[in-house]
Parts: sequence; C-alpha cells; structure tokens
Amino acid sequence: MITPGLSRILHLLSPLPRPFSFQAIHISGTNGKGSICAYISRILHSHGVRVGRFTSPHLLERYDSIYISECPISPSTFHEVESRIEHYDTQHSIQASEFEKLTATAFECFTQQNVQVAVVETGMGGSFDATNVLERKEVLVTVVSKVGYDHKLYLGDTLHEIAGHKAGTCKSGVPCLVDGTNEDVVVEVVEEVAGKVGAGPVIRVPGSSSSERGDDVWDAVNKGGEEEMEMEMHQKVNISLAVMASRIALERFEVRDGRGSEKREFDLQEAVRVAKNVKWPGRLQWLSIERVTGRKEEVLLDGAHNAQSAEVLGGYIDRRIRRGLSSSSLTATAVAPERQKAGLASNSSEDQGMLQKLMTEGVTNEKKKKKKKKKKVTFVLAATRGKDLSELFMPIVRKGDQVVVVEFGPVDGMPWVEPAPTTDIIHAIRPLVSGASSPVRDTNPAVSHGGDGHDQPRQEEEGEKQEEVVVIEDAGNDVLQALGRATRLADGGPLVIAGSLYLVGDVLRLLRDTPGSSS
Repeated sequence: MITPGLSRILHLLSPLPRPFSFQAIHISGTNGKGSICAYISRILHSHGVRVGRFTSPHLLERYDSIYISECPISPSTFHEVESRIEHYDTQHSIQASEFEKLTATAFECFTQQNVQVAVVETGMGGSFDATNVLERKEVLVTVVSKVGYDHKLYLGDTLHEIAGHKAGTCKSGVPCLVDGTNEDVVVEVVEEVAGKVGAGPVIRVPGSSSSERGDDVWDAVNKGGEEEMEMEMHQKVNISLAVMASRIALERFEVRDGRGSEKREFDLQEAVRVAKNVKWPGRLQWLSIERVTGRKEEVLLDGAHNAQSAEVLGGYIDRRIRRGLSSSSLTATAVAPERQKAGLASNSSEDQGMLQKLMTEGVTNEKKKKKKKKKKVTFVLAATRGKDLSELFMPIVRKGDQVVVVEFGPVDGMPWVEPAPTTDIIHAIRPLVSGASSPVRDTNPAVSHGGDGHDQPRQEEEGEKQEEVVVIEDAGNDVLQALGRATRLADGGPLVIAGSLYLVGDVLRLLRDTPGSSS
C-alpha cells in the first residue's frame, strides 16, 4: 500500500547537505515524462553539462533508472549506495517505500558523481511524490507533460484532481512549462496552482498564440522535410517541451564548484537535432524478434499502459499499419520512418526485397479461384492488475484482430506490481475482436471462452458469407511462448506488442539474453 507524504524521504536524505550540490529539472505528468527526460538529458549533455537522469520504472534492471552523463550508473555503484540507504532506513526505523529508497539512492548517486543538473521524473502524481523533496532553490524549471486518467485510487477520478497533484511540483519563482495540447482544465489547474505558490511564468508549449514564448522552439521542431512529416504529434510536443526546458535551464544554470558563475550558450538547432536522434525504447519502437522466433519482419513494441497512451498507439496503428492493409499487404511506409528513429536498418537489400514481396502479394490475381485474404493485425498483450482493461485495449484492438495474451514476470524492486490475469484480459478483449455471432477459436484447452469456442468455423453454405473465426490465445506467463504463438498467427503480417512497460522490459531482456542477439 502506498502511503503519501514526504516525511520518510526527507529523513532518508537528511545526511545530504541542502541545498543539494546539483540543480534539477522536475518533470511530472501522465504520459511522455520518460521521453522528455531522455530528450532533456541528451540536450544538456551535448551542451557540456554533467547531467544525471532519474526515471521510473526501470526498463531492464533497477539501476537503469539512474543515468550519469548518458550512461546507466554502474551496478557496483548503484548497489553500494543502495545498501547505505537500506542500512540507514533500517537503523532509523524509517520504513520507507521501495520508491522512496530508490529516489534517495538516485539523489545520493547524483551527489557522489558530481552531477551538475539532474533531470528528475516523478513516480506518481507530484505533490506527495518522493521526488518532490526538491526545493525551489534547487529547481531550474518544472514541466507538466500530457495529463490523463491513471492511478485514480491515489490521484482522484477527475482531470481537475489529477492535474492538481501533477502541478504540485510548481515552485515559487521557478518557470513552469505545460503541454499545450492538454485539456483546458489541466492547463487552468496548472496556472491556478502556479499562481498560488508564486511559480512562473507558466508557458504552454505549443502556445495558444504566436506571441507566446516558445513558439520559435515549436517552429524549429516542425521545420524540415520528410522526417518531420513522419513524426507523431505527441513526439513533436515532447521534443518541444524538452528543448524549451533545456533553454530555460541553461539560462538559469549556475556552476556550484567554487569557481563562480559559468553560462552555457544555448544552440536551438543543435538541441532540436540532438533530441530528434534520441532512441527511447518501448515507445513506438520497431525491432526484430528473429533471434527468438525466426520471424523475419520487424514488430512494433510500445509500452502504452493507460487509456491516453493507448489512444496514441491506436491512432498510430490505424494510420501507419491498418491503412496499408486495404490491399492485403503491410506497406513499407508503415515501418520505415520509425525504424530509422529506432536506429535500425531501413534501406537494406533485405528490406527492399521484403517490400517487393509485400507489394506483389497485394496484387489480385483474378485467375485464382480463391481470393487472397488480407492480413490481420496480431497482438501480444499484457497489463498490470487493477487497470481498466476495456478502456486500455479499446483504442488498440479491432474486430478481426488476432490476440495472444500473456502475464509479465515479477518486477524487481516493485513487489506490489502484479500482472492482470490472462483470463481477465481475454474477457476484456473478446467483445473487441469478435462480432455478435463470430466463433472464438480456443487453441488452449485450459482456457474457457464461455463454451462457444470452436476448433473450426462451420462450413460456408452456398451463397452465404462464411463467419470469420476470432483467434484469442493464452500463453499464461510465458513471454517467449507468446511471441512464438503470435509469430505463427501473424504469418508475416503486422505484429504489435503492447499493454505494459513491464511486458516491454520482459521482451527486451529476452532479446538481450538470447545468444547472438544484437537487440
């Protein structure tokens, strides 16, 4: 059970001198926080700042929540500092949460490693989040990213309540940036909270008028050719927020090493270029799973885990993947731009061969007696227990899609996180993929689909359109099996892995630990 409050983290950090030796950029919000942190960190690093980064949850290992100069903290340093924090917590009977101890570990690492600016992401909310132990004289700028419905048990049921928590990071005299594409109520709450504590100015990015500061950043991000045309709207907004935050941070940055003030000149074009080249795993990431499944075509991996991020992913799939299925082929334009962003090959002979093959498959051969069926979108889905599964998957899954459900594994250092049972996911997605009379193929006898599953669809009567079999498969808690089943079902068609960042971590660890894998 999470117990709000800052008393425990304050006690944990009491051995460190205040103000901290580092200054900070503090990012709150529901979606986009991690990406914004990665963008800011890379921009500051490119401008000669010794930067630290703290994001959560971790992706592969607990220590990769903490970065120093664009590299994960070494495991030995992490465990050494973590052990000291654990000992102090036990010695003083603080009973801090795992996240509070992780936050304290990050801040002590930043101090030990002589970090100049730390880019810090809130864990949940803002007002009572452990990271909000940062004081106004330690914060250069705050950022409120896209705000949506998540963690309702702790943050409230309305956007007004949730935004109030997110805006709790505002500090007196500290500029605040807010995602200008948020609902009006979110921006209004941020401005209201900022006004009460004396924070500001509050700058919307993108702004509501050409006179607002920050529009030159928005223009710079949108300036360019095909690459900019292929970027998703939320990516442009997040990059713009990061570039603007970096500019403000460098304007207010003071070197605290006894040598007096030192200013860094901000280069807008360089900042935009650097941010656009950042690779953030598990967010619209195209990658190969050939090493573990034999599948030649890339798959889309995305950690969408709430309704808002699911809507973004669903829109991306509709525009970039489903639109290319009308001629029964997956178009190369659906994968090439994001493949480039992920740092993967886009113009290899293999890719060109696959493109030619797919285009050929899309041509209708009137001489054939049976018309070739168009390929379906196949999903591997998991979720965290307690999520509104219908709300999560409704924007993603469509009628006729094929789905393999799975439970992600234990999350190191986060024992309270549990996967949603596969049976619950099946119950939520079944209405989405099936029509009123569509039979469901049960390929796992241990899973019940209410008694109406069929191994094969009934035979088509003369003059009657055959009912489409809906495929939902249960892989239990075996992620490798889930990938293998999805590969078989997709048969070279589009395959998407989504629903949880913890599933993303499991997939990336599997690829990393497979001998010969380059992922």
